[in-house]
Amino acid sequence: MAFSGKIYVAFDAAKDTNEYEKFVQFKQSDSTPYNFYDGSMFLKELDKTPDDVLKEKMQKNMDAADIVVILLSKTVKSMRRFVKWQVEYAIHQAKPIIAINPNRIRSVDYDVCPTILKSSLSLHIPYNERVFELAVMNWPSSDKEHRKNEKELKKTYKYANSVYEEVLQEEDEGNVE
Repeated sequence: MAFSGKIYVAFDAAKDTNEYEKFVQFKQSDSTPYNFYDGSMFLKELDKTPDDVLKEKMQKNMDAADIVVILLSKTVKSMRRFVKWQVEYAIHQAKPIIAINPNRIRSVDYDVCPTILKSSLSLHIPYNERVFELAVMNWPSSDKEHRKNEKELKKTYKYANSVYEEVLQEEDEGNVE
């Protein structure tokens, strides 16, 4: 069964476009594409449009998302405007958040994770197509369950090593010809 919801992707559109373009090529195990979209079209307005107007446009764009994915990088960690606004809005709107670590770390990578996300309900996974599919299929319902307990709202989550062993073993078996 494929995920058919909308996935909003927040990233540094000025510096991480190549990573984003690779990421949006991810396919589900049934070879169907994900329904990715982003707010990079607003980047060119960043210095020409008042912040409140730009935030409103970005928020309307994000409202339809079923999941928000944040492609982490050193620049994303330090961004004070556009990406930060997207992360804050996703948290405020209680969107399920999946943080993708570019360096394959399987938990919070403090070197690239924005401060606000370090203490917000989110799932942190490495940049891997099969792990991402698992997260997309399971994190929204897990997120919903965690939201029932206020203490859970300030926690970050990761998959157990056994999950990675299983997913990566399946990936290796799928590559055998």
